[in-house]
Amino acid sequence: MPGFTEIKNHVAVIFTALPVEYNAVREHLKCLEENVHPQGTIYEQGIFSSSNQSWEVGIAEIGEGNEQAALEVERAIQYFNPSIILFVGVAGGVKDDVKIGDVVVASKVYGYESGKAGDTFKPRPAVSSPNYKMINRARAEARKGDWLQRIGELMPNPSPNIFVKPIAAGGKVLNSTRSAAYELIKSNYEDTLAVEMEGYGFLKAAYANQNVDALVIRGISDLIDEKEKADKAGSQKIASHHASAFAFEILAKSHIVPINSEQHEYPEHFSPEKTAVIDEKIKENDLSSDSKTPATTKDSDSKTVQLSHSQTVQEPKAAISNVPYSRNLRFTGREEKLKQIREALLADNTVAVSQPVAVCGLGGIGKTQTAVEYTYRYRTEYEFIFWVKADSEDSIISDYVGIAKLLNLPVKNDSDLNNIVSAVLNWFRTHENWLLVIDNADDISFVKRYLPPDPKEHILLTARLRVFDALDITKSVDMEAMSPEEAKSFLLKRTVRANLNQSELEALDKLVNELGYLPLALEQAGAFIHANNSSFKDYLASYNIRGLKLLEKSPIDKSKYPESISTTWLMNFDEVKKKSEVSADVLYASAFLNPNGIPAEIYHKSSDELGPLISSIFNEVDTDPLVYDEVLKPLWQYSLINREIGCHTYDIHRLVQAVIRDGMEKSEQKLWAERVVKAVNRTFPDVEYINWELCDKLLPHAQICAEYIKLWGLETEESARLLNKAGLYLHKRARFKESESLFKSSVEISFKDSESLFKSSLEIREKVLKPEHFDISESLNNLGELYIDIGRYSKAELLFLRALEIQENTLNSNDPAIAKSLNNLGEVYRYSGRYSEAEPLYTRALEITERALGPDHPDVGTRLNNLALLYSYLGMYSEAEPLYVRASEITERALGSEHPTVSIRLNNLAELYRNSGRYSEAEPLYVRALEITEKALGSEHPDVGIRLNNLALLYSNLGRYSEAEPLYTRALEITERTLGPEHPDVGTCLNNLAELYRNSGRYSEAEPLYTRALEITERALGPDHPDVGTRLNNLALLYSNLGRHSEAEPLYTRALEIAERALGPEHPNVGTCLQNLAIFYYEQRKYLKARSYCEQAIKVVEKTKGKNSLELASLLESYAFMLDKMRKNREATTKRNRAKRIRSNIEKENKK
Repeated sequence: MPGFTEIKNHVAVIFTALPVEYNAVREHLKCLEENVHPQGTIYEQGIFSSSNQSWEVGIAEIGEGNEQAALEVERAIQYFNPSIILFVGVAGGVKDDVKIGDVVVASKVYGYESGKAGDTFKPRPAVSSPNYKMINRARAEARKGDWLQRIGELMPNPSPNIFVKPIAAGGKVLNSTRSAAYELIKSNYEDTLAVEMEGYGFLKAAYANQNVDALVIRGISDLIDEKEKADKAGSQKIASHHASAFAFEILAKSHIVPINSEQHEYPEHFSPEKTAVIDEKIKENDLSSDSKTPATTKDSDSKTVQLSHSQTVQEPKAAISNVPYSRNLRFTGREEKLKQIREALLADNTVAVSQPVAVCGLGGIGKTQTAVEYTYRYRTEYEFIFWVKADSEDSIISDYVGIAKLLNLPVKNDSDLNNIVSAVLNWFRTHENWLLVIDNADDISFVKRYLPPDPKEHILLTARLRVFDALDITKSVDMEAMSPEEAKSFLLKRTVRANLNQSELEALDKLVNELGYLPLALEQAGAFIHANNSSFKDYLASYNIRGLKLLEKSPIDKSKYPESISTTWLMNFDEVKKKSEVSADVLYASAFLNPNGIPAEIYHKSSDELGPLISSIFNEVDTDPLVYDEVLKPLWQYSLINREIGCHTYDIHRLVQAVIRDGMEKSEQKLWAERVVKAVNRTFPDVEYINWELCDKLLPHAQICAEYIKLWGLETEESARLLNKAGLYLHKRARFKESESLFKSSVEISFKDSESLFKSSLEIREKVLKPEHFDISESLNNLGELYIDIGRYSKAELLFLRALEIQENTLNSNDPAIAKSLNNLGEVYRYSGRYSEAEPLYTRALEITERALGPDHPDVGTRLNNLALLYSYLGMYSEAEPLYVRASEITERALGSEHPTVSIRLNNLAELYRNSGRYSEAEPLYVRALEITEKALGSEHPDVGIRLNNLALLYSNLGRYSEAEPLYTRALEITERTLGPEHPDVGTCLNNLAELYRNSGRYSEAEPLYTRALEITERALGPDHPDVGTRLNNLALLYSNLGRHSEAEPLYTRALEIAERALGPEHPNVGTCLQNLAIFYYEQRKYLKARSYCEQAIKVVEKTKGKNSLELASLLESYAFMLDKMRKNREATTKRNRAKRIRSNIEKENKK
């Protein structure tokens, strides 16, 4: 059944027409959830609890009108199969007897618009009525006055009255006692006390469904005249509040089970003889609420059958059953698992013998509760449902004896229990339409003896075991932890919480995650929270401190959950240890790893670090791989781990880990933490592209190890090395926030001020290493490289200087490690615009690397590439190109064509071609670089942002703006997301997108991007960095385009000053600044200044681009145009002719 659990006679549906009515009803419910009918009606479902029963209530706001009400009643009855339906809302009072705030319960509803239309309208009374029982309940509650307590603090003085009187319903809103409709009601329906618009259709539809009790309850919100005034005064809210208070009093006092009625309904399969016996027992009061003696009846063979009170009265249509658990009203989710169980049981319907189905899973995962729910959900599908507890052989025998008594078998009191068991098994063989649940069938050594032979009907087992070959069971349903949404829904129901604020919602998310979405843990936590009226936030905080000890304090219902988590699992741990001590040690090691994806490599490569038992058994694993499977088998069999077929990783529930750790002494915990840290360190490979897959597997385990290193103070060489490698991998994969914390742990750097960076590092390292140990320099270098990538150049410089000092004091002067530090320091200087300091470092690094590793080593490619980058920055393209080409060849030959480093080489060479105007050569390199980077690093890596940005730059240069814009946009999104909004690369992306907008005439879109780019760059790189000059120049260009010349001029001037100071007077960027100033002054008709800057620009372009470059030709043509305006025609002709000769020379070269 959609939405509600199928507990008959405990479901109600309440309809309202207006939002104010709906909200008043809603206040009485907890644990609300939305449920959308297939045809569109939106319900909310919630729980209403009274002292003696709980109701599951659906509510809907359906709008006005009798026809709509009738339609929705039919729909709801078919959808929910409720016991009671109510219409609750407001009405207008039509007699002086009532006042605003009183409540009228409809003893009947007149459809006052029914009649015959001729020359005049002739009313024909049409009446809908609630049933006798509901009217009497309303009158009884009206007399008592208990309902007034539900009004609470809003109780008026005098208190409202209840009237059980007729109501009239039509299609119009009555707002005047002078209207024809009002006169019609007064003339023909004079006993009417109130008027509304839905009650007639509501009750008419309900009358067609005799199994549903219905009632209309209305609060008086106006007295017809002055309706608008009353509504404005808030009378509808008051009336709705009173009507809903009385409605829920009716629900609270409605006893659905007809204990003493003379007529009872029985399942169709009950024989007349059974019916007669039950009726006789009812007369004898054997089935009253105080009766302890089970009812009896006769089966078709005239054998007496005992029936419990719950089977004969509370659920008369359900199967005869001994299920020891009541239905769990808080049962949540598991719909897919219930469906799997049902399909598996029905799969053998066409064959003579049915095969049992096993429900498997970790203790506390919800196997028993799911089986209980199955028995209730499908109880009308079976004639008999039996429950047997298989905790021990004695418990099975005891429950079989109980079944014999329930069935009143002749041998039920036999002193030989074997005879009773045989008789029950024989009964299963000779009867049909039964379900047998065998719960906790974990010891299959004796369970097999008690399985019905060749069963024709359904057997369902629950067990922690996963393999049932000995029982010939091949069909199983694996139970897993709840989904996050199921877990949250369960905990909300268990704690009766709704309408959480943001902090509570966040705490709820974290709490269910901490509990691993395990139903038993959620029940324990929910029981404590509910019993102590605690908040989720406070419980989470205490759980983080107390852990399992807090869970064990929970007052859970022992009838539903006889064992806590710890008790549930400790027995399994003992069983594992009996079977295999090595498996037990693997379990202990697993408790100190990340619970998900524990890789086999930890045992294959590092078993020596995990104690003598694991070491001895895994020594042969390389030649005998099944050793691994055999060791894990007991853990998997008892559902303590999850493992997919053929998969070399396994998962363990985080609470299983907690129970294992909690059962250890502190010294044992530390021992296993040390072992695991050493094993993960030994397994973690060098951080190279070829090893990334294994690094990715091990990373979450290294991160858990980082926590244990800190917790236990495991300051060893192994722990430092593990943190360093994990941090380096995170850096390479561009997960900067995580990697920073790992590097900080590795070298224990304080960030209070830059002077104390290396001192703090040494202070920690000197506990285990000498002050000049090489490993310290390695960590310093790695952290420095990270800081380069996130734009913290001054911090990086200090780290590199310290690393270089250590290495030069301890290593040979030609050691490649020194070359790496020199290269890194050169990178800092290049990024900081300190080019003259960078070049000798790059050059020395290249010389050392080539001498130490040979000319074809990939590190030589790196050194060549970085020196070429410097030359490109300086506009020395002819010097840079051969270095780039050689670097590309070395890298591709050494690492393969798909390595991400190859993409860097291609990208940089393409940049050189673009800056040289060789666009056709640049494009294929950019495209290939982007493809390699995305494939190797993933679509969200910041290097992908760089590739996209550079390809977009090329398209912009070519005027292909529609192709460039989406690339710029995506580059900006990736860069900002991965590097943060203040990274200088974000400034670059903003600047380039702004350039596109400016060139497209979209000035209003460009300005905020230019401004933000300038702010970021200046903040990150300092006011004198050449990139700041570029940002100033571009913003000045925009202001010029907008005619804001007074704002543009100082920006142009400052940009030129920065470029000349940082890059030297002959850098291409200086030439660009000079050209822009020349154009600016020309447009201001300041021709002398324009001419001066133009002539300077020509000299720079000749020097940097060559005397036969297109850039020079374009500049000469512009200068000639300027000279024409200045009436310097002869000089203009000279410049123009020179430009023509340059273009002609270029054409000749291209033809060759």
